[in-house]
Amino acid sequence: MDGRETSYNILFLGDLHFDGPKYHVREPANEVQKRGRLRNFAMWDGRTQDMLRDAASRLDAATPWVIQAGDLSQGDGDDVELQSAMIHDALAYAKECFPGRKFLPVIGNHDLRLLDACPRWDEYDENGDCAFTAGGDYRPIRRTFLPYIAAELGLAAVPPSLDYVLHRGGDLYVFVDPFKPGGATEFIRRALAETPESRRVFVVSHLPLFPCEPAKSWAMWVLPDYRELAELLAPRRTILLSGHTHYDHFIRFRHPKGVITQLVMSSMGTNWRRDPLRATTENYADYAQSMAPYLDGPRVREFYSAERFLEHRTWRCFADGKPSSAAGYAVLKVTPESVAAEIYDGGAAPALTLTLG
Repeated sequence: MDGRETSYNILFLGDLHFDGPKYHVREPANEVQKRGRLRNFAMWDGRTQDMLRDAASRLDAATPWVIQAGDLSQGDGDDVELQSAMIHDALAYAKECFPGRKFLPVIGNHDLRLLDACPRWDEYDENGDCAFTAGGDYRPIRRTFLPYIAAELGLAAVPPSLDYVLHRGGDLYVFVDPFKPGGATEFIRRALAETPESRRVFVVSHLPLFPCEPAKSWAMWVLPDYRELAELLAPRRTILLSGHTHYDHFIRFRHPKGVITQLVMSSMGTNWRRDPLRATTENYADYAQSMAPYLDGPRVREFYSAERFLEHRTWRCFADGKPSSAAGYAVLKVTPESVAAEIYDGGAAPALTLTLG
């Protein structure tokens, strides 16, 4: 495939949290880290590998790329060397799983998260809006992700960040790092300006733009330029591809300038072939009640009002009767007329098929 095909497929993966005992020397610093390690060690002891083999079986001649929505690695490395080794090995394993395809990741908060350097957001600034405050540790990123993407894309030099653009079948793909100082808005603006006549725009960002469960987790990471981003993307038939929440979400948002679709995927292997995806939220009005305590900023609350959501659906797995991470992947079927997402959760046939645009 040379990029001119008008119909093609994309394999889309969510969070993977690659991990293993050899990347940690010290004991976990707290109970959250302890639970995360135990979860990761268990799911990378066979379930996640099986899920990725199943995903690879869906590849065909029409599938040029595998897109991964960040948190490729767990992070929480004791130091830069161990964190760099974890990311390096995660990238190498992904290439082994999907030979002959470009494996295209973005950065997640866990990829930046050393034990002593965690990216975070403040909830609201003095204007009642969201404010980014800190960006984690980029030294392992500069050692691993940046040289990797330079080689994967055939670039002459290592890029300064993991913001990049690709084209396929008349569609514009914009991969962004929302954690770096200044965020991703200016890069998205330039990318849109340089390709004004694209058929559609796909934006790949670890952080979702629109609210999705769990409410507290999303509210902690509201993109600071959410209004400006929506203004830029709404006229361009935009589909957002994200991760982060560990649930699967399908959202269609009405903006005065157009409709934006968001697909959030989780590829946490914990429940792969163990529990099927189950619908838990069918509309934003139901979900908005759980979000209300976290939308304390008046501008955020007004922008994300329920009447703006044309659709808002959530799926997750259940472990021992309790809500748990979704496990699976999506195959995007892109044609001139539409984009469909086939969601697989371990069965031979898709568990869900969604029309994204």
